Amino acid sequence: MNPPSPSDGLFKSIVAGSFDAIIVLDRQGKILFWNEAAHQVFGYRQADVADKSVLNKLVPPEPHEESPHPLQQLLEQRVAAPGWHHLEFETCRADGTTTWIDLRACLMSDGSQERIVLVSRDVDETKRRNQELKLAATTDFLSGISNRREFQRVLESNIGENICLAILDVDHFKSINDQFGHAVGDQAIRTVAESLVQFFPTALCVARLGGEEFGVLMEADEADTMIQQFDRYRRQFGNTFDYNIASKFTVSIGLAFNLNSTTNVRDLLTGADHALYESKKNGRNRVTLATSLKPN
Repeated sequence: MNPPSPSDGLFKSIVAGSFDAIIVLDRQGKILFWNEAAHQVFGYRQADVADKSVLNKLVPPEPHEESPHPLQQLLEQRVAAPGWHHLEFETCRADGTTTWIDLRACLMSDGSQERIVLVSRDVDETKRRNQELKLAATTDFLSGISNRREFQRVLESNIGENICLAILDVDHFKSINDQFGHAVGDQAIRTVAESLVQFFPTALCVARLGGEEFGVLMEADEADTMIQQFDRYRRQFGNTFDYNIASKFTVSIGLAFNLNSTTNVRDLLTGADHALYESKKNGRNRVTLATSLKPN
């Protein structure tokens, strides 16, 4: 049994009440049918789009893009392969705003003519929610930078490269919380995070690892430049803070290098952690290299 044509009354009745936007095109991409759900999703009424090219209505201008829009590619290929084709892209609305849609396209025939049927729905809220969930899973809620899990992921994905791993710990942070209160302590954590992002703009990842401990992962072709850079950060650390607790702020840093791409993740983390411990043990406010992972 052939699919009904857009002129079929039963077809129109079914799709008129659909929650999905249903659009029927001719082979050149001109709009022949447009249901009420399409009006709700895109903001155009049937009269606004009749016999117009779907590309002019749904594809945002992309003057800097070298490759054509996925919907344009689909129509240029005339949906040659059988079955439903799935796309997800950002589309135009009548009011000039954009929204993400999930779209499926299929070439159908009523026996005498071929039509392209598009079935789509607005997934903007779903994408936004998924992005928020992803952000929550990879971001430290207090500081706004990456969390330990994300730091571990970036480290694992770059372990085959020449890298420098730094673990930083704010010295005597508990006394600041005790003396000035947790609100000031929380602001201090945020300030440290901002200073790290600004001081190391090319870092592969800047993260809060927990408490007052932070991690920085950098590309490093040689060690001396990295050591000097982290020592400069250590020396200016107290200048980061505007309030009267600035004199109480110093930072201890442990560094570990992987300059021959042979160190594994666990050893690099352990090396930096032990180096941080040595910085603390030897008086704090210093940069220490991991003894077992000193660069050549």
